[in-house]
Amino acid sequence: GGFRLAVSHPCFETWLLYHLTSEIPDTASCSQMEDALRQALGGSYNKTRLDTSVFGPLVQAAAGRAEAADPSPDGRWPNRPGSQVYRIIRALPHDLGLTP
Repeated sequence: GGFRLAVSHPCFETWLLYHLTSEIPDTASCSQMEDALRQALGGSYNKTRLDTSVFGPLVQAAAGRAEAADPSPDGRWPNRPGSQVYRIIRALPHDLGLTP
C-alpha cells in the first residue's frame, strides 16, 4: 500500500532520455533536455503525441541507467539532472512485465 513518488529533474524528458542513453546533459533547462531527447530520437519528439512503442521496450534499460546514475538513491529527489522513476518501475508487480 501507500504511495510512491518519483521525480525527474529538470523534467520528465530526462526519464525518457534514459531509455536511449546514459549520457544526460548537465542542464536545469527543460528545453535543452527536450532538445537532447529530440536529437537522440533522430529529430522527432512531440510531447503531446508520445510514441510509447519507442519507449516501452526500453523501460528496463532506462531504469538501470537512471538507477546507476542516481548519486543519492535514498534522497527525496535528484539534486542534479536525473530521474528516480526507476523507483516506481522497481516497485511494480512482476506480472506487469516491466520488472525483472
